[in-house]
Parts: sequence; structure tokens; C-alpha cells
Amino acid sequence: MIYGISGKKGSGKDLVGKIIQGNTQPPYRVMKFADKIKDIVCLLTGCSRDDLENREFKERELGEEWDGLTPRRILQLLGTEAGRQVIHNNLWVNALFADYDTSSNYDSKWIITDVRFENECQAIKDRGGIVIRINRDSDVVDDHTSETALDNYDGFDFVVDNNGSIDDLTNNLIKIINND
Repeated sequence: MIYGISGKKGSGKDLVGKIIQGNTQPPYRVMKFADKIKDIVCLLTGCSRDDLENREFKERELGEEWDGLTPRRILQLLGTEAGRQVIHNNLWVNALFADYDTSSNYDSKWIITDVRFENECQAIKDRGGIVIRINRDSDVVDDHTSETALDNYDGFDFVVDNNGSIDDLTNNLIKIINND
């Protein structure tokens, strides 16, 4: 089973992944389409994976040698403009699912916390998974296609509001987990 989590930056996708992981047995593995992109950015910039999980670090300009690019912008450019648009639309889908093993109880139970495109949703559904959209009110605007591609997508299996408490969010997610 795969749970795909979609939402804008700051919507709580990683928190949702942790909540689902903490309420499933055996615990599901948290995976990301961007895992390999992040590995490449670490190689290019010398930062760590922990750095790339830090929102403040991701928004900070890297310096003159990077023409003012932020780690987030490099992730977007490498993942979308270079990877998806130049090499192959399913580059990151194929890279992630190369590790998916339906014969293993552990390696077939995933939570993918960075679903951003329709083909990613479809890849999850093709493997019997569900896709959950997390909505949270925010003043943050990011018009990059990786943030907007699913704005009008109507194929989500569940839509969860994340404007309440963590307990509210947890209770809503437990209902979804128990529904499957």
C-alpha cells in the first residue's frame, strides 16, 4: 500500500507522513520523489540532507558563486526544468519506484510525502495506492509548476484540511487509514 501526500509548501506534508507512519503497523517507510534530486543537490552544493530538510536553509541564497540561487530553486530547476522537461517526464517516478518491492511487507508500504504532479499521482494509483491532498491556509505564494500542477486536479482520494490542531489532523488521518 502506498499513501501519496500532496499539498503546497508549508501545508504539513511531512507532518502527515509522520502521523501516518506512527499509526500504521508495521510502520510505513517515508519516501520522496525528490530523494534523488536532494542527493544530487547535496553533491553539487556541499550541503547535507538535514540542511535540505530545513525550511530556513532552503530559502537562503547560497552566495555569489550560485548567482543568488536558493537550494529550493536549485531543487525546482533540477527536478522539473532539467529532469522532467529535458530528460523524461517520469524520471523521478522511475527512480523512486525502482526500489518498490511488492513481495516485501516492508518495502511495499510507503508514504510518499511530496506528490506534485499528475503522473506521480497516477503512478501511486497504478500500484493500488491512494493520494491525499493537504490544504492549509497560507500567504506564501510560489508559482513554480511544482507548486501549482495539482491545483485543479480532481483525482485525489481524500482532501484533508490542516487548519486546526494536530489532534484534529491526526483524527482525520486515522479515519483514512482505517478506511483502507
